[in-house]
Amino acid sequence: MKLKTVFVSILLIFISIKSAWANFFNNITDLIENNYESLRYGISVADVNNEGAYEFIVAGFGSENLALAYKENKLTNIV
Repeated sequence: MKLKTVFVSILLIFISIKSAWANFFNNITDLIENNYESLRYGISVADVNNEGAYEFIVAGFGSENLALAYKENKLTNIV
């Protein structure tokens, strides 16, 4: 009985660790036009130009802010 409890405990720990490493996000940086390496504070999503489609608002850290709109299979800065 004690061996069964230890086995179940190890199995639960393994499952919880494995699920913590799940991939929730996809890297789509290759879709950004004129993309270059830079530091950024964060990102939000909003319809900044009221056209009914959402843009990614990216806060710059030592560089300009971006408003990335999805057009023609690319993310284009509309600022």
